[in-house]
Amino acid sequence: MFRSLHMQPSTKTPAFARSRQVAAEPGLQIVEIAPGATLSAFTGRNSNDEPEHAIFLGGAFFCLTFAGLRASRVGTREIEFPSRENAFALLSPKPVELTSIADAEVTRRNVALFLSAEVLDRLDIDLLETRSRPPTHVRHWRMTSAARGLALALLRSGTSAQVRRLRAEALALELLADVQEQEGHDLEASPDGLQASTLAALRRARDLMIATPSADHSLLSIATTAGISPTTLKRDFRKVFGISTIAFLRRVRLEQGRSLIEQEGLSVSSAAYACGYDHPGNFAQAFRKHFGFAPSQLRR
Repeated sequence: MFRSLHMQPSTKTPAFARSRQVAAEPGLQIVEIAPGATLSAFTGRNSNDEPEHAIFLGGAFFCLTFAGLRASRVGTREIEFPSRENAFALLSPKPVELTSIADAEVTRRNVALFLSAEVLDRLDIDLLETRSRPPTHVRHWRMTSAARGLALALLRSGTSAQVRRLRAEALALELLADVQEQEGHDLEASPDGLQASTLAALRRARDLMIATPSADHSLLSIATTAGISPTTLKRDFRKVFGISTIAFLRRVRLEQGRSLIEQEGLSVSSAAYACGYDHPGNFAQAFRKHFGFAPSQLRR
């Protein structure tokens, strides 16, 4: 898919106009998948806690963080990273200021993918259309196992340039498929007559649960943060996303718990507490009901 883009003329347009040159930083790997499609993987310690400013020149920007990045700012919107692993996509047809906020002397691990508007157009992917959302759009999601594995593999050093490029291309396709599927689901499932402000609030509620699954959420707290009444949230969340608010939160927590056990090697108890459960027994019971087997089986 991306290989065909090499046959197209390259505009050589950079992804970012940065406040400092990052290409020379130790621990930074940059892979050009195709003209206008670039992936960077960074592993290292932050030398200071000064924010890193950049102007994102438009297109799709995917950020997967595994450690060390505290928050990002898109324009004036703050994106908090309350857990160790976070993923968000920035979709914008126009330039926007992007700021990364990290603590000093903390090991940082993150993978970022940039796809220009020209690349999305040549791939016939309409993520930048704005029929049901603002032109500059930020979306949170839980990493799929495939995306997580590819990202972690890219963060490891010692692989050849060819292997890194193949993994970068595979990760780009995985992220595009994941986000486009979610965008399409939103458009198809939105009931007729649902106000744009209500749909935006429902998406904020969904993004809140994805970004902070371990928080002490309730229907009231989610609704208050999203700027919607609990009654409207309860009634319309299922209409749009095909699942109740609380069931969605449970699914996000269980998927996070499985990832922590399977990928990070945490104990069942530690994973339960990390993803928002007060009692490991309740976590194990919900896990078995959702996945069809006990979480302890992942430890074997």
